[in-house]
Amino acid sequence: MQNYFSKICTALSELVNVIFGGYQHETICARVFREYQGTILHRFIDWLFRDKKHCRSAYLANALRKNQNNIIKGCC
Repeated sequence: MQNYFSKICTALSELVNVIFGGYQHETICARVFREYQGTILHRFIDWLFRDKKHCRSAYLANALRKNQNNIIKGCC
């Protein structure tokens, strides 16, 4: 059930990000790291998740996922 809840939260985060002009398949946290690194917003989100590298981890996970999709598209 926790995995399901996590996926729903990720999908909502991606939806809100796109509504506000972000890239598709990018969460709010990944966008904050990419565009607002070191700001109060960045530090607040990391504090909210109780992880000093939450936004960074979200950004790197997004980059890895994007890279894997490009590799899969290129191989077939």
